[in-house]
Amino acid sequence: MLKFDSETWSKVKDEFHELGRRNYEECKISGGDKPYSLHQEAFDYMESEGLLHVTTARDDGKLVGYVLTVLSPRHLMFDAFVSQTIGIYLKPEYRKGLNGVRLMDADEFHMMGLGVHKMYGGYTMEKDLEPLFLKRGWVLHEKHYTKAIRSNDG
Repeated sequence: MLKFDSETWSKVKDEFHELGRRNYEECKISGGDKPYSLHQEAFDYMESEGLLHVTTARDDGKLVGYVLTVLSPRHLMFDAFVSQTIGIYLKPEYRKGLNGVRLMDADEFHMMGLGVHKMYGGYTMEKDLEPLFLKRGWVLHEKHYTKAIRSNDG
């Protein structure tokens, strides 16, 4: 039985790399992306400023999934915060039943407790998570495009 919880980056960062690498390999866009490389100092800084939040899925204490979220103030509302999901992953063997839904529900509950008014999230086009988002009451709000502006060499 999976356990879902809010944990600090400091607590999960040593365990995170295996799942982060798997997530990156599954979802990277074709065309020669750089190899997986986590900017540890940036994540540590975001946590120190109260901006980075982690919702975890654990099986018998072992990390098997996560939602990484960054908080920011809304630029048009003084007292409102938004969250941006920057990573969501669940090991393939746990992608059954309601595990993905329960992970997202736990993250939403955590965000409500932090005073978040609106959540933003997305996924790469290689992994269609739309049914999961729609099942949780999310609506298509924006489309985002990407453009590489540096070579993979540097």
